[in-house]
Amino acid sequence: MAHRNLWDNRWMFMPIALIAVSLTMATITVTLAVTNDAMVAEPGYYEQAVRWDEHKAQLAANGSLQWRVTPELAGGALTIRVEDKHGVPIDDALVEVELIPALDPGARVRLDAPPRPAGGYGVVWPAGPSGRWQIRTRVDRGGQIYTDHTERLLRVVAGRTP
Repeated sequence: MAHRNLWDNRWMFMPIALIAVSLTMATITVTLAVTNDAMVAEPGYYEQAVRWDEHKAQLAANGSLQWRVTPELAGGALTIRVEDKHGVPIDDALVEVELIPALDPGARVRLDAPPRPAGGYGVVWPAGPSGRWQIRTRVDRGGQIYTDHTERLLRVVAGRTP
């Protein structure tokens, strides 16, 4: 009887190789899910789901008010212009802004935007990464609440935040 080489039947190692690859991929996936800050979940996500009816009511209120919120970024400051559906500026409101960088959602910033003398409301733009930013705005004028969100693609120029 001829002696068979162990590698002549190399396919017997295939299940072991597949199990090893599977365990490696599972380890990498779990490690990235636990340690990657870019995968931060929305804070209060469960509470938002519980208050879904309130969210739908706010969308209906936004539709009936038809206000326009226009964020403008210049010189390191964010100016928010708020106008009613006829284009008349709304100057007597409380404006809150939430700025969320897409690359680091955990670094979100919430700010109150006081009125500016030249019109609108303003905040100083916080330092943050270049890339896509979400700007969420909440306007409250005498109990009428309007919410808005927009996204901007921003990049740091010469080491400065826009």
